Amino acid sequence: MIDLHCHLLPAIDDGAIDLSMALDMARIAQADGITTIACTPHIYPGLYDNTGPGITAGIATLQGQLQQAGIELQLVCGADVHLVPGLVQGVAEGRVPTLAGSRYLLVEPPHHVPPPRLEESIFELMAAGLVPVITHPERLSWVEDHYDVFVRLAERGAWMQLTAGALTGRHGRRPKYWAERFIDEGHCMILATDAHHPQRRPPLLAEAREAAARRVGAEEAALMVQGRPASWPIPLHTACPPRWPAAAPYLQNAPPRPKPQGGARFGISSAAVHNRAGFDRMLRTPRPGINHLSKKIQHAVLLAGTLFLCACSSAPSRDLATSLPEPDPVAALLGQPEYRIGPSDLLSVNVFQVPDLEREVRVNNAGTVGLPLVGEVTVAGRTVSELEQELAQLYGQRYLQSPQVSVFVKEFASQRITVGGEVDKPGIYPMTTSRLTLLQAIASAQGLSDVASRRNVFVLRNIQGQQHVARFDIDAIEQGQLQDPLLASEDIVIVDSSTGRTTLKTMVQLVPFLAVWRAYR
Repeated sequence: MIDLHCHLLPAIDDGAIDLSMALDMARIAQADGITTIACTPHIYPGLYDNTGPGITAGIATLQGQLQQAGIELQLVCGADVHLVPGLVQGVAEGRVPTLAGSRYLLVEPPHHVPPPRLEESIFELMAAGLVPVITHPERLSWVEDHYDVFVRLAERGAWMQLTAGALTGRHGRRPKYWAERFIDEGHCMILATDAHHPQRRPPLLAEAREAAARRVGAEEAALMVQGRPASWPIPLHTACPPRWPAAAPYLQNAPPRPKPQGGARFGISSAAVHNRAGFDRMLRTPRPGINHLSKKIQHAVLLAGTLFLCACSSAPSRDLATSLPEPDPVAALLGQPEYRIGPSDLLSVNVFQVPDLEREVRVNNAGTVGLPLVGEVTVAGRTVSELEQELAQLYGQRYLQSPQVSVFVKEFASQRITVGGEVDKPGIYPMTTSRLTLLQAIASAQGLSDVASRRNVFVLRNIQGQQHVARFDIDAIEQGQLQDPLLASEDIVIVDSSTGRTTLKTMVQLVPFLAVWRAYR
């Protein structure tokens, strides 16, 4: 078997922390029947600044260590690439490695919120001759509302890679449900481990292959873990990749899929789903002696949890920048970015002393608007002042003498921000003003959830292909100790969770169950 997604390289991302752990994971993989592993550390500018040459050097070193340890595994290069601007250029320059030097590129969408223009970004990669392999879509917290998007991408040539542990239930019930659905409906091309740890997320494929075989047959399951990966040193810019039979012919023999139950709401990570599912299983599983908990023991449990809560609440926050650079050089000079009109913006156009030409128009997807006398005008990408000058020129050429045109942007719909993590309504929101602040963005998402960390609110900003991350303290902003930062289009706001608040919420949920156990002891 071949594993095309494993975080095996030590001390390079959130996978193996040292050589000893990497060797332990390699032994587990070998014992499971895996012969080849693609080492795919994260490439996420600002968090994991890995590059192709650095990954290649790390693989060469680890391959030598495997040989010394007598572990017969073949390592190939790859990366788990986040969707950031400049991917095509990064591949062309060698900074972003494809799988084993092929035209297949592992692409990891954000876990908590759907990225802006996901389909367009994937199609851009395909237009450049790459085959995007979208990793673990079944574990994304927003898959419920966007499953049709992944279906469209799969039908148009993108590949879906599912996590073996999701199919076997290691990640909880909801990822298992969606993994089974991807497979049953013929949209899964690859099974991989996405291994990070020898115990928590081990590199195991055999059990998942058997689970897939029960649903779609042994032949299709073998293609997922052996046939397709073995064919992947297909060089860049060759003809088209091979087309493999999907699982659809086996669909009539697939066992019924139960509907997902419980699990996390939109915006909670897959790890939280797994923890919640494990907690639910604990409550349903009979345990000797559990009905004999005394009231004193219950109080002791709550006291211990409270002490743990206090310790977690006082934990230091992450050491990150507390400010962000301006979005572009113009902003550094003017103090705020000069807004450029885009699709879906609502414009108010007025010509001085000519009320018949006044219009409110919505920019269409082609970036144009229709105006009286002058017809279709391209407005996308222009600033307000540039558009005013162009309209004045158009009206002045044939219709008016020295017209004075004013343009006002009433809705900034094309400029969007993403708000995710521990807010009540994660999602993508239009910038209704050119001076949108962090607090206003959080308010757009209906405020913080009851387990949000007010000290750890992160803003991610991409400037010319470079990812910048800053941390903000909401309490300090509300108390006037820090300035409420201005956001720019395409900024991503992530609200971290508070371990202490989460623990307290779990304890509160646990109290009724303790009372039930006591009542029936």
